Amino acid sequence: MANQFYSASARGGAVLFLSAALMFLLGMLLLAVRADLASSQAWVLWFLLTTVAAFVGIKKLSSPVVLVEATDEALIYHHPRGSWRLPWQQIAYVQQLELQGRELAWVGVRLHSYDALLETIPLRLAVRLLIEQRAVLIAAAGGACPTGRCAGDYLADATEFRTPQRFYKGVQAMFGQRMANLRQLLQVDLLIPADFKDCSAQEFSRQINRQRLNFTQQNNG
Repeated sequence: MANQFYSASARGGAVLFLSAALMFLLGMLLLAVRADLASSQAWVLWFLLTTVAAFVGIKKLSSPVVLVEATDEALIYHHPRGSWRLPWQQIAYVQQLELQGRELAWVGVRLHSYDALLETIPLRLAVRLLIEQRAVLIAAAGGACPTGRCAGDYLADATEFRTPQRFYKGVQAMFGQRMANLRQLLQVDLLIPADFKDCSAQEFSRQINRQRLNFTQQNNG
């Protein structure tokens, strides 16, 4: 049976969009019959704010309601650009990320092998994750270059990436190199945003590690 973890940011999209649309239409009506109620700058601000609110509502509506699924066979992460799926035997552990003693709003996943992910991840999802993870990578690299590598070096796009099993190019190579950089800096390979509706990042990590351990015991016992 799947254990589903719901996204906190996906809530309220419909209410926000409908409220913004209603306020936009109300503004149009008032502007048509009583334009003297406010200055032109105030009307522009009104329509700008309602448009932004409607856009945020649409973004919420497009976000997956279920952020992560933990099935009997695999861990599945859902994103507006697609999903990745990792069998339990490919996962070493899951933990909330910390940087210099400060908890980050991310959960890290350590893998046994990169190939299971690189061979199956949708390319459009991989590109989007590369963008979303940049800030975490920069923060982890820090401003100085004590090891001879600066933050910009970790963001350089790889043209080739090799694992013990396969050779990758293009987006797969870039994502493989990103995972290797994350491992060097944070000891994890994948990031999941800690955007859980009903639990903390630590509780999520405990539940996932427990389910992974149960799978391992059942299949090796």
